Amino acid sequence: THAGRMSHLLGPHQEKIFNGADLILDWGCSYGISTREIAQLAGGKTKVIGIEIDSSRISGQPSQLKEIMFEINEQKVAELMSLDLPVDLVCMDGYTPAFKPESFSTIIMTNNLSELIKNEKIGLDQIVSILRENLKILKPGGQLVIGTSTSSSNLLVFIKKARQKNLV
Repeated sequence: THAGRMSHLLGPHQEKIFNGADLILDWGCSYGISTREIAQLAGGKTKVIGIEIDSSRISGQPSQLKEIMFEINEQKVAELMSLDLPVDLVCMDGYTPAFKPESFSTIIMTNNLSELIKNEKIGLDQIVSILRENLKILKPGGQLVIGTSTSSSNLLVFIKKARQKNLV
């Protein structure tokens, strides 16, 4: 992700997403840029935990993003990284996150599920399992925010199939 992307993805829903949030999970945070942006958008006071399965990303430097991304605003990333925000990055498998039940008021998954589906790395049963496991750590009345890249059709097809089979 690059700085400013999270604001674009969450758009007009930001106030609803962050209002009253006390602990937010950024699922699949990569280098933590999105995690820091979420913390900033939430007002800089709400704790945000980013989880990423690839430990080299969490320990990596945002400057390494240039090697893997086409567009990145280095100045925005540097500004974001310089802010003192309540953020923790944890190396963890998001398929079965090791948090206590009902820990998070908001879970944000942006692009991750749709990318896994698009690249045919997971199927319907795995998506349902991921959603069920993550719903366990979401507080009652909490929000699960699933964002997609330019086309969400793959994710929507999987959700429709899951509903038809009464899986979600």
